[in-house]
Amino acid sequence: MGFEKIVCWRNVKKYYEDDQKLIEKYRDDMGARRCVFCQENIKNEGFQFVVEADAWWIIKNPFPYKNSLIHLLIIPKRHVISLGALYPEEWSQVAGIINALSKKYPFLLNGYGLAIRDGEIGGVTLFHLHWHLIVPEVKPGTGQIPVNFGIG
Repeated sequence: MGFEKIVCWRNVKKYYEDDQKLIEKYRDDMGARRCVFCQENIKNEGFQFVVEADAWWIIKNPFPYKNSLIHLLIIPKRHVISLGALYPEEWSQVAGIINALSKKYPFLLNGYGLAIRDGEIGGVTLFHLHWHLIVPEVKPGTGQIPVNFGIG
């Protein structure tokens, strides 16, 4: 597709230095100039799809963060790198997506984290906008939220 950037190596190395399998996956995607979240690729990646909207896919993250009860990715179907590039009609679907997810997973009504990284200094590993919806496993009696989402 001629994308200038697919993978941010600096962040991949920082986050996944101990996961050689994942590093190789990123290397393969970059070498093939393939964005795994783009329409022509996403259905062939073996992702577990949860909900689909006109402009969005929601999948289970195949590499969930440690201590997460559930970790979903909300991904625009159009190749978008930054939040600022979303169209108003894409934005307007987000509330409906959250509502649909709350019906599918009622425990979301107890709370969740919605995290977005934007750009290299924001901590992206893949240059296709995606949001992380995370419900942490709270350890009984601690009130602690044991999921860390590093920025930059």
